[in-house]
Amino acid sequence: MADDDAIVNMHAALRALKPTLEKRRKRYRLLLILGAMIIVTAVAAWVLLTPYTRFDMPLATTIAGSLIPSALYYQVLSHFYRTGGKKKFIKKLSETLKFSYKEDGAYNTSAISDHKIIPSCSKETTEDGFEGDYKGTHVTFQDVFLDDVKDGNKAKNGRKIHVFNGLFIRIRTEKPFSGHTVVIPNNSIRAWFKTKFPDFKAISIISPQFERFYDVMSTDQVEARIIMNTSFTEKLMQAKEIMRANWIEVSFLANEALIVVARGKRLFEPDPLWQKITTAHLQKKAYDIEIVMQLIDILKLNRKASV
Repeated sequence: MADDDAIVNMHAALRALKPTLEKRRKRYRLLLILGAMIIVTAVAAWVLLTPYTRFDMPLATTIAGSLIPSALYYQVLSHFYRTGGKKKFIKKLSETLKFSYKEDGAYNTSAISDHKIIPSCSKETTEDGFEGDYKGTHVTFQDVFLDDVKDGNKAKNGRKIHVFNGLFIRIRTEKPFSGHTVVIPNNSIRAWFKTKFPDFKAISIISPQFERFYDVMSTDQVEARIIMNTSFTEKLMQAKEIMRANWIEVSFLANEALIVVARGKRLFEPDPLWQKITTAHLQKKAYDIEIVMQLIDILKLNRKASV
């Protein structure tokens, strides 16, 4: 992980937050146990005291009758526990990093449509938007969920499918790019990419390992090769593993680098009630932010992609 004051401060803040969250988890666990006991007792009393009961196995009936209300109670309790814990975690994180936070996202995808790497959709949902400065570089990232309608008119009933779940990262650059360079998963060009970027040319990258997973296309071959240096390509491959991504796309256009990270897991996904909270676990949640900062550091060292 990056050895930086922002990262060190973030880890220190999470260590300080751990006892509070774990104390809260134990309180909710106690509520779960007490609630389950009350439900079982109430069902047992009903089974034993109902004069018209025809069951010969009150114990089995009590257990069976307690399952559904206990499960519902757990779901409700778990919802409040997870959402409340996430809010505390995010509040501490944003305060430490001095980032602003918006629960419903920081921007709409229309603001980045010029990058052309966003999947087409009929509905978008944005959550957990963060915006701030890191080492003088403005960065914005948020969870994005895109849906589309297939096999039907979008104005009528059709089959809704998820086309994207993941993270959008916008990094403002100090100097504008002269061309438009994109990084996409290998072989994507054989499908829709050629029709969407007819003026782009394929760029060969020195790293054979990188080319196994990604295609690079650009309107400026010289600029693209400068941007896609060894440090950045290595960090991008590492980011895919750390962020548990299905795939990653990148676009360099005008004064912005856009990184699209597709994955099933939400940003800072809340933990289940039964999972003990540890410092290591909280820090693992912050890995996504750390890798964003590392990518910014790499871009800062790039004379063409100065941020």
